[in-house]
Amino acid sequence: MSLKVDFLGMELKTPFLVGSGPWLGEGSRIVQMIPKLAENWGGVVTKTYIKDFNIRWNPHLWSTRKYRGIGMQNAGPKLTDPTSEELEGLRKSCSMAHDEGLIVIGSIMGRWVSEWGELVTMMQESGVDAIELNLSCPARIDAFKDHKTGYIIGQNADLAAEAVHAAKQAASVPVIPKLTSNVTSVVEIAGACQQAGADALSAINTVPGIIGIDVETGIPLSSDVNDRAWVSGVSGPMIKPIGLRIVSELSREIDLPILGIGGIDGWESAAEYIMVGASAVQVCTAFMWKGYPLGEAMCKGLQGYLAHKGYEKVSDFQGSSLKYFSDSLESCSALAVIDEDRCNGCGECETACTDSSYGAISIEAERAVVDERSCVGCGLCRTICRREAIRYVAV
Repeated sequence: MSLKVDFLGMELKTPFLVGSGPWLGEGSRIVQMIPKLAENWGGVVTKTYIKDFNIRWNPHLWSTRKYRGIGMQNAGPKLTDPTSEELEGLRKSCSMAHDEGLIVIGSIMGRWVSEWGELVTMMQESGVDAIELNLSCPARIDAFKDHKTGYIIGQNADLAAEAVHAAKQAASVPVIPKLTSNVTSVVEIAGACQQAGADALSAINTVPGIIGIDVETGIPLSSDVNDRAWVSGVSGPMIKPIGLRIVSELSREIDLPILGIGGIDGWESAAEYIMVGASAVQVCTAFMWKGYPLGEAMCKGLQGYLAHKGYEKVSDFQGSSLKYFSDSLESCSALAVIDEDRCNGCGECETACTDSSYGAISIEAERAVVDERSCVGCGLCRTICRREAIRYVAV
């Protein structure tokens, strides 16, 4: 069994890449990460480079007690300026990474068409193995609006194609647009990128949002020490359902390799992305939370999964879930069935079904009972049950 995967002709020792974002992710500082990444990771994506941009907002990461471990908001202030000193540091990082069998993907964001090409040239001269085009930075700031960059590009097929074309004109390494979910049709944007010459796709970037409001002061939690707040990117496991949906759509409609991103916090969520078509995955928020040991845990978990399922390699189950997705409106009838050994009669399913749905469940002798005449098989009770004591059968 092997965790090696092929991505754009590059052999990754595992399908796990550290995504763009961790604050050691400046190219010149990646050299500090490499010894601990070498065994369990396939590579790393740099923090996004943008020329002449040195704004700092602090703090720039937020969560809440409710969402801690589930989601986080990131204002993304640490956009790295590619000075000559920084690029020399990136060159050293790339050289050391290659010695350890890791790849480095350089992330860039241009503010006008010609700047994409300039940044590509700088990155590849430093030795990166591929270029990720950040077409989707979610921060809502005037600097991005003025120059038509960040999320504005990722929401416009023509602008996205212009950026990809400009990058490809200068590139001798693969070019990978990073897409946003905040569009009407991600397939349309991806198709424009493909026609412009994209070699692969990254999906998705963080999702624009507001993590919360302090109800006592009225101040959004996503604010700095001067109480200035932003709409910016929400990340973590709470966005995984969106990421999986986007990657599944792209896998079915676009013939390009995909790096899956969004809420990956363990081997299971990585496997889910691979099952909907991703070739490899990027892990960012969970890496910031858990650090290097996360890679070891993910490798052990995925190796165990391969052994359990009888797979020889990761690609054996890539895309295996796509066949189950359907657009058919053909009728399907179902009935809730209670597992009496699991059910403890807590009554939560009864409350949900009686107060908001069909009144098909009652509690009798400390166990849930389904009235087959009233049950329409909607699925609500299964989502409520904490003991996984409810399943559905076809009728």
